[in-house]
Amino acid sequence: MAGQPELRTAAKAAMEGGLRMEEGDELLLVVDEDTVELADSFIDAAPDISVDVAVVYFPRASQERYLKTRQFPLSMADALQSSSHLLTCLSSEARYMSARSDLIDLCWRHTAKVAAMPGACRETLLACAVDYSALTEQCNVVASVLARGEELQLFTSHENREYTLVAKLGKWERLPVPSDGVIPPGAWGNIPSGETYISPIEGTAEGDIIIDGSIPGLVIGGKRPPIRLTFQEGRLISVVDSASTTARHLQENQIKHAEENCDPNWSNLAEVGIGLNREVKELSGLMLLDEKAYGTAHVAIGSSEGYGGQVSSTIHCDMVTLNPRVTVDGVTLMEGGNLGSWAESSFFDPQERQLLMDDEVLVRRTSARSKRDDDLLLREWTCDAGRIVRTPVGRGESSLLAGRVLEEVQKSRGGLRLPTLARRTNDLSSELLVDALLLLSSYDLVDITSR
Repeated sequence: MAGQPELRTAAKAAMEGGLRMEEGDELLLVVDEDTVELADSFIDAAPDISVDVAVVYFPRASQERYLKTRQFPLSMADALQSSSHLLTCLSSEARYMSARSDLIDLCWRHTAKVAAMPGACRETLLACAVDYSALTEQCNVVASVLARGEELQLFTSHENREYTLVAKLGKWERLPVPSDGVIPPGAWGNIPSGETYISPIEGTAEGDIIIDGSIPGLVIGGKRPPIRLTFQEGRLISVVDSASTTARHLQENQIKHAEENCDPNWSNLAEVGIGLNREVKELSGLMLLDEKAYGTAHVAIGSSEGYGGQVSSTIHCDMVTLNPRVTVDGVTLMEGGNLGSWAESSFFDPQERQLLMDDEVLVRRTSARSKRDDDLLLREWTCDAGRIVRTPVGRGESSLLAGRVLEEVQKSRGGLRLPTLARRTNDLSSELLVDALLLLSSYDLVDITSR
């Protein structure tokens, strides 16, 4: 693949925009027999940003040996642990998932920046050439909605019938991951990226979803019909039509592997995600790409470890649905292939608004993290993958006001009564103060309680 300028440009974007490599940095690239040609693009692009690229060859035969011994070759292990920037481009087959996961785990726990590109090919590399600033903003917006929700509803349709899948999020009990492809130190993430995902609370998923986009290794359409997945108490209990080409492919390439390994958790609803990458032009059956396609949603069964959940499995099987309607507590997050629009007040608790009519109400600072950036208030949390997420609390003026009110609240360890807080912010109308408090509460930054 050497000499293709568009691939060189994409490789540069992955190193410069995703891994944020700077002059003098070194990238360790881990490839197998299917992805080794991609190394040329990174090697060609490296001089453009004055970095170096070293390549480790880890073929399937070596991955098979690792599955038996659970030991990486010594020279490879040393290189992995001493690397500051790592990109893995290995097979996406389910049977090799634990080898990929352990390799990533070995590296990012040594404070490296680790990017993963399972099943890497020409199309996956091209999808790295995105506007990372715009992508980060969209990913964070979606994350702010998912984090504040009690319940997610995913609506799909087939043959003029609508189906609904519902799952509990717990309102800050489960923290979403805005996967924008920008990898900070001590963290890992997939590239190309462009999705925000969350792991619903175990045992809560109920209902049906139509999968009409793709599953691993297969694009749905024509003789490969859509399938309907039914979940009960958080587990996949049926696939209809089980005799279809699509269902048989899912059984043979994912579920069978889990069953042969006596995996009791393969049916767990592990993840729900929203695709936000406009550079993914069409579905390919490669989930690294397909789950990022703008306007799609996907669910995954199997392991939720590393995705914000608590379930371990031998598989993590993503499946894409086209043009869904996704709502969170009734607020439209996505519909018709586009993100919805919503007011911040959509997430205000009406009971808390009623409480704030009482002068004896107490406002306390919670333990949730926040940060100020150019006077804007940001809510901060850390994901399982080591990524620190910072998303704006409100928009524009509302964020400025929320930051000011929070500053007053956190001056008092025991909290403040509403009249005291009103005196300290006496240039704000009572309506603006109440809205600021409700906004802060929706981001779990203050606790509002009655006397």
